[in-house]
Amino acid sequence: MTKSKILLLVTAIISMGEINAADINTTDPYLIIGSITSDELLKEHETYLMRHPELVNDMDAWVRGSEKLPSNLKFNRVIANPNYIPTPDPEIITLLSQPSAKVFRLNYSPLNQGSMNTCATFVTLGAIQNTNDGLSISPSCTLQMMYTATNRNHWDGSTTDQSITALRNHGYITSSLGNTGFCNASYPTYQSYSQPLGDSQKKLLIDLNTYKSQSTSAANIYHRQYANINDAQNALNMIKNDINNTKNNGVIFDNMPTKTTNFTKTHGLFPTIAFWANQSFNCLDYKSVNINGQIKHIKVWSNCRFEKIASHATFVYGYDNNICINGNECGVLFLRNSWGYDSDNGNFLMTYKYFLENYLPSSNTAYALIAAITTDYPYSYTEYWRP
Repeated sequence: MTKSKILLLVTAIISMGEINAADINTTDPYLIIGSITSDELLKEHETYLMRHPELVNDMDAWVRGSEKLPSNLKFNRVIANPNYIPTPDPEIITLLSQPSAKVFRLNYSPLNQGSMNTCATFVTLGAIQNTNDGLSISPSCTLQMMYTATNRNHWDGSTTDQSITALRNHGYITSSLGNTGFCNASYPTYQSYSQPLGDSQKKLLIDLNTYKSQSTSAANIYHRQYANINDAQNALNMIKNDINNTKNNGVIFDNMPTKTTNFTKTHGLFPTIAFWANQSFNCLDYKSVNINGQIKHIKVWSNCRFEKIASHATFVYGYDNNICINGNECGVLFLRNSWGYDSDNGNFLMTYKYFLENYLPSSNTAYALIAAITTDYPYSYTEYWRP
């Protein structure tokens, strides 16, 4: 079965009236059409492997590893955009003079999206919180505000740009205030493994003006788009350059319209990425990895073959050109996931090879660079680096 036929299996039949040409999305190669659970993804992958007996080794890995994956995780279900018009990359991103490894210190506990398809919102909040000392943003208030402001259910799939735009327009509510029921008394605190929520729990029970009267302005949250960076190598170079685009515990925005010294108080920059996510365990499995002289038992996305029907989002907090996985996949990205303390305290690795073959070049899902103005931080923003 061809890839196009596989994609047709997950298309949704939508009843609609007349479509305005201006509403047709021609810029994103792929479209999010809903969510898919881990169980559903594994079953679809098993069916795919059974249709391809030549992938017997992949089937063996699936049988050995399928029980390791939490069954209630959700991912974006993605299809090819039939209206996509390819455009050339706006520029070729060349690598700046940079060390062979640079890894940020993370100062905030990992978030846990649980059984809801909220990875894009959680990766945004996680990146922002890790640039700030002691900041805790209420996930439930953020999602309730987004649903109320856009009349779109962001609890079942979203993009990082939508989260950033909503936060910049309406600000954020701290967890301490959100937990009192300020935003919605019927669902005050995000519960990672809630029963299915009703619409009344997913929206604000206050109006947006009341929300903004108590929210903290997030107008100083900036992002730089990776939009239209279709070439994966180009995107990888940009990510590594952005991680290195720091100075004296702060940030220098060479590509921002206006530079500001306020950013010298920022801990670091965290590129957010979206990618094809497959849970067959020849793709994602524990590896023993030497990280800066310490052996870590950590989950790694490494290269494999699979159907590309589900996507996931994380943020990048470092890279190391020197780490090799499976003997021949050299170079890794350090990822902070939104699956709680899974893997190594919420941290994962992804080989450059996996990224290059599974990067999602969508202007809506894989492009944000996030930073936030914060207070001075007492220690270095880097955990380690090597020239």
